[in-house]
Amino acid sequence: MQLGIPCHIEHLSIHCCERLERLAESLHSYRSLTVLGIEGCPRLISISNGNLPPNVRRLTIKECENLQYLLDGVNNNINSTPLLEHLVIENCKSLISLSSRGELPIRLQHVDIYGCEKLASLSSNGKLPMGLKYLDIRRCRALESIAQEIEENSSLESMVICGCDNLRSLPRELNKLRYLSLSRCEKLHALPKCIHNIVSMRELLIFDCPSVISFPEEGFPPNLTSLTILQPNICKSVIEWGLHKLTSLKHLSINGASLDVVSFPCEEMLLPRTLTSLTIFGFPNLETLSSKGFQNLKFLESLEIRSCPVIKFLPEKEMFDSLLQLDIVDCPLLRERCKEDEGQEWPKIAHIPCILIANLLPEETPRNQN
Repeated sequence: MQLGIPCHIEHLSIHCCERLERLAESLHSYRSLTVLGIEGCPRLISISNGNLPPNVRRLTIKECENLQYLLDGVNNNINSTPLLEHLVIENCKSLISLSSRGELPIRLQHVDIYGCEKLASLSSNGKLPMGLKYLDIRRCRALESIAQEIEENSSLESMVICGCDNLRSLPRELNKLRYLSLSRCEKLHALPKCIHNIVSMRELLIFDCPSVISFPEEGFPPNLTSLTILQPNICKSVIEWGLHKLTSLKHLSINGASLDVVSFPCEEMLLPRTLTSLTIFGFPNLETLSSKGFQNLKFLESLEIRSCPVIKFLPEKEMFDSLLQLDIVDCPLLRERCKEDEGQEWPKIAHIPCILIANLLPEETPRNQN
């Protein structure tokens, strides 16, 4: 079958071909092709490695509702796609696995998979390519495991997992991971036990993973620069462990829904001196921000206070000398006390260059001072 298109093309997009069941064998002869996109082809069930152009570096497949396997067939040999580096699969609701018979392409560095509800595994052998650096999986509700094991010298640097309801655990040996984001994973029951040994990790986010009720006793990765804990179940144990131990931390966001405190930071809580931005969210009984707790935050530039219904008091003005941005959102009592020129707390914040005081309503807009 001849495609009738120039053999020297570098980019090819195949859209809305309702009768397409497989790629033409002649496509393998297109050696200049480096970017291939397939979208809206409902009869496509799988792709034979032998039919993929040998020099494709980026492959995108979207809205192919009957695609079951990305790579399938007797020619499923990892050497058939030696240069594939970036793989994107989106809204292929019948996808079961990326590879039905063998390993994934060995040069694969970046994998994005969104909205594949039946995806159970990434590969049949439970392994990821050694060179994989970026893995982003979202809304894949049947996925139970990322990999059975990850090699000790794996290259994985960034992992985002969101909306994977059946995911129960994460692999070990994430030694080079720099960024980890976990959200809306209902059955995920724990963070990796070795997480405190991942000295390369710089950013960690945990949100809406209700089965994660604790974190490893040894604590967090020591070199974190950004920590977002929007998981009320573990906030108390995080505070008891001691956030001040994170001596490189610059950005902290914390959900206090499970904390019965009227002052933040509370007496037993010390914040890292290195913080440049702080977000506190959902403290139901919080009334005041403690001057004592803020006095050592000499580098703090951004502060966000959100959804704290009874907070009324801010630290003394001197505690905000370094602050450039202040956001107060859904805090009705504090909002009244921070009214320009008339609120009791206004003198403490009048010097801050950029202030937002709002409820979550469409008409609310930030106030920027000159």
